[in-house]
Amino acid sequence: MAGTNTSKPAACAVACVAGFGEVQPGGGPSPSPAPPGPPAAPATTEFTCDGSTLHSPTLTCAPCDKGTYKALAGNTACTPCTQSATTSAPGATAVTACECTAGYGGVIKTDSDQCKECPTGQFSADDDASCTACPEHSVTAATGSKLITDCLCGPGYSGAITAPSSSCKACEASMYKKDAGSAACSQCPPDSNTAAGTPATAVTACN
Repeated sequence: MAGTNTSKPAACAVACVAGFGEVQPGGGPSPSPAPPGPPAAPATTEFTCDGSTLHSPTLTCAPCDKGTYKALAGNTACTPCTQSATTSAPGATAVTACECTAGYGGVIKTDSDQCKECPTGQFSADDDASCTACPEHSVTAATGSKLITDCLCGPGYSGAITAPSSSCKACEASMYKKDAGSAACSQCPPDSNTAAGTPATAVTACN
């Protein structure tokens, strides 16, 4: 029965190029589970090469998965991007290929760089290098917002944010708006009004 040879044969000189992970056997789909019974003898001898196992004679290098990268040639595993970052495609060859995902901002230049969650009032779509502030007088309901449509006109203002050019309009006199959102301002009770110059945020502002 063939076994594992701890010597360093010529096959161990094979090194995966940047963007490809440790050497893996075959290259096709995984074989079906073996039927019950005594284990079958392996078809080839395995050579242990600096932590990676090479299966002679067929050697293949697998592209780094999306969200991982490998900068140097060698039979080592690909490195995952920092938390909340990913790559646009498999086979990345540098840490700079890692980009913060939607809802996070930051630029990845080294393996110590981090992505920061967008605070309330800001958002970040895919491929954005930083979080963007919502239009004036609008806020987000939570941190980590991903779209400009997550921006909601705040209390005292009405309107819908659908694009960077969208704006929120202050409630007119005798009207108020308590919550953030796209709802219209509400009318004060009869024979009451709001103070001039200050958008009203509650019915108690009606006097």
